[in-house]
Amino acid sequence: FFWDDTNNRLGIGTVLPDSPLTIAGQNAATVVPNATTYLHIVGADSAVPRLLMDAFGTGTPSVINARIARGTLASKTAVQSGDQMFAFGAAGWDGSTYGNSSSINFYANENFTGSARGGRIDFGAAQVGGVGVATAMRIDGTTTAGQTRFMIYDVDNATLERVTVGAADSGGVGFK
Repeated sequence: FFWDDTNNRLGIGTVLPDSPLTIAGQNAATVVPNATTYLHIVGADSAVPRLLMDAFGTGTPSVINARIARGTLASKTAVQSGDQMFAFGAAGWDGSTYGNSSSINFYANENFTGSARGGRIDFGAAQVGGVGVATAMRIDGTTTAGQTRFMIYDVDNATLERVTVGAADSGGVGFK
C-alpha cells in the first residue's frame, strides 16, 4: 500500500491514489475521478473489476443501501418530492473523455414524513446517435385506480406515458 500524507489518500496496488481510497489492479495513472469520489477502483488491463459481497444464512442478503437527508449531518431535514436519492450510471470512453450512456436513478415521489415515503425509479438511456441521457422508463408507487406503476417513453410524442389498464386490441382485458 501507499499513503499520500499530503492529500490524505491511501493507494492499494498503486502509488498514485486519486481519491481517499484508490484500489488498483495496475500501478498506472488513470483519468482522475470527480472531486467527490471517495473510492476509486481501477481494473487491470483486460480484467473485469468486481465488487463482491458474500452473505450466509436465511434472510441475510447482500445489500447496497443509500441514505439521504436534506440539511446537514448535525441538523437533518426531511427529503422532499423530486429529490434524487441514489443513482447507478454507466459511462464509456469516447476518445477524449468519459460520457454517460445509461442510468438507474432513485427519487422521492412525495415529501417524506413518518407515514409517507413514496418513491420512483427512472431508467435512463442516451438515444442512438445522441449524447444526453433521458428517462426511457419509470416505475412509481401510484395508487390511482385503472393505472399501472409503469411508464415508458413514447418516441412519437417525446413524453413519458403511463401504461394503463384497458381493453387489448384483441378484445380482451389487457394493457394499453
